[in-house]
Amino acid sequence: MNTCSWPRTETARLFLPESTVELSDAVQVLDARTGTSLPTGEEAQSNERHRAAGRFLNVPLATCRPVAPSAWTDIVPIAPDAVPDADST
Repeated sequence: MNTCSWPRTETARLFLPESTVELSDAVQVLDARTGTSLPTGEEAQSNERHRAAGRFLNVPLATCRPVAPSAWTDIVPIAPDAVPDADST
């Protein structure tokens, strides 16, 4: 949410519950305004005993304008064959 009077860029921290998407399933975040894939950093749940199971997604959101202060994103699965294999590097 951009409450400033100028466009700005921020990093959104989104929680993705394991009940919605399994931790082993790869996802990508899309900018719903343009359909562009956004760079995403994943962070494990930091307090597994007292919080819902899941993961955090850190997503930079560019040009959040004050005219439309909210930025919409879509979290979609990545096809298994599109995920780089750790052994192939």
